[in-house]
Order: sequence, then structure tokens, then C-alpha cells
Amino acid sequence: MNLTGRPDIVIPTYRPDTEKLSAMLDCLYRQTREPKAVIIVNTGREYWDAGLEEKYPALRVIQIGEDEFDHGGTRTLGYRSGDGEIVVFMTQDAVPAGADLLEKLCRHFDEDPAGLTGAVYARQVPKENCSWLEAETRAFNYPEKGKVSSMETAAGQGIKAYFCSNVCAAYRRSVLDEAGGFDRPCIFGEDMMAAADIIHNGYRIIYEPEAVVVHSHDYTLSEQFRRNFDIGVFHARNSWLFDSAPGTGEGVRLVKTLAAKSIRSFHPEALPEIVLVSGVRYVAYRLGKAWKKLPRSMVKRLSANKKFWDRV
Repeated sequence: MNLTGRPDIVIPTYRPDTEKLSAMLDCLYRQTREPKAVIIVNTGREYWDAGLEEKYPALRVIQIGEDEFDHGGTRTLGYRSGDGEIVVFMTQDAVPAGADLLEKLCRHFDEDPAGLTGAVYARQVPKENCSWLEAETRAFNYPEKGKVSSMETAAGQGIKAYFCSNVCAAYRRSVLDEAGGFDRPCIFGEDMMAAADIIHNGYRIIYEPEAVVVHSHDYTLSEQFRRNFDIGVFHARNSWLFDSAPGTGEGVRLVKTLAAKSIRSFHPEALPEIVLVSGVRYVAYRLGKAWKKLPRSMVKRLSANKKFWDRV
């Protein structure tokens, strides 16, 4: 039974490829549960194709400058401009794998009259042309089995209890409001911080593997470095969270899983790449955690989110 109605969808965009974004919007407007509103917060009006608004009259577009973008603040701006009881956040490069994506996310709220479900996030499967390493990493992080996280399960799950991905995730508006929206300014992990607040407020986070989006990246080593540097900064700036819910060795387990799988699946040539990429990620992460000891100019150069440093 549809109790929560049609969801708002919020998509931050930056220099979007018009053809790809149009294909994504076509998928969203053909969903079995139609969106109430699709709200795009676009960074940089000069990179926006106004023809999209002519093609999709129901589209709402909010234009912001590059100096205004923030991983948390921009998403909060987007969802607070709507009024749907459920808000689905997506990224511009996440494509629904089927017409029932929104239905499979929202049904958890419909089936929860007590209102304890705070957020539901989707499974990510890789694009057809992505690398073996990226495909296997996605499979590790987004398995076929679902998961429920709450205060009752947090002790056993550790920091993974707070995992949630705004690549595609649905939130109950009232619960997200209770959490104060997304953390801002935020260099990375606005979804994890919101998930932690939601769980600490007594709600639960659900991973729904039947709700699927196609999404993957083949980052260069430089991009891997900058991304993981920012993850280290995020962990250092929110050490209270990671101290209260220590990691469960997921990073080491990922490397071991990838190495074993490369041998079993006759991809031994991937072993050097696994070692190299893992080393780059680890060094970048450690540097990010120690960002306060580094010169400010160096920190900004090493970061993927340079504008963040102008606000802190």
C-alpha cells in the first residue's frame, strides 16, 4: 500500500552531459512510482543547457555558483525547496537499472507504520565498460544481500553501521529534518554523517539490493589520491564518530578479497594494480588524517574539494 506518496528527487549537477542527464531523467519520469518533483541544484549556470527545462516542464532547477557548492549544504538546499514526505538523493551519473527503483526504495517506508525507517539506499552495479578492479570493488561494497542498521546492530557492525550513499538514497523528510539536514560545510561523507545522526536518534538505515542504479568510476591514481585524502580529512574532522564506532578492518578485507578473487578468476595481472591502488589510497588517507600538521597550501593542493578550504 502506497502510504508515503510520490517522492521528491534531488540531484546536484556540475557541467552535466546533456544527453546523459536527459537519459537519466527519462528513466526517472518512467518510474512505476512517479516522482513528485525532480529538483536539480546546478553548479555553474554557464554549463547548463536550458533546453532540458523545455523538455521537462516539471523540472525545478536551482542555480548556484562554484564557490557556493558544498556536499552537505547543496543537498540540504535542494531538499528543503520541496515538500515530499520522502526525498531521494541521486548523483548525475547514477542511472536507474529499472522502472521500479523508486518503488523498491519507498516501499520500506510504506511498510513501516511506526516510522522507524530513516533512510534506504540502493545497490550500485558497475557500468559495462568499467575496469575489473572497479567492478569487483562495487560488488564488495554493494553485495546481493540486504542489511538493516540501527543502534541495536551498531556494536557488531562498527563504522559500517553508518554506511549510506547519496549516489542513490531515500530519506524520510521528517527524520532528515530531525538530524538537521546534512552536515555543512562538508568535504566528504555527508551521507554517512546523516546516517549516524539518524541511527543515534533511534531510527534505522536499510540497504536494499533490489533497488539498483548503474554507477561506477575508473579513477586515475591522482583522482584516487585526492579522493582518499579528503576521506582522511573527513575522518579526522569527525573523530568522535569513528572513535565511538571503530572500523571493522573493511579496508584490509577488501584488499584480501580482491587479491584472492583476481587469482581465482584468472586475473593475476590485476595484482600489481591492487597493490598500487591500495598503497596510494592508504598514503593519501593517512596524510588526510594528519592535515592539521601540513601547510595549508599543501592541503589545498592535495584535496579534491579545493573550495571547501575557502570556507573553513
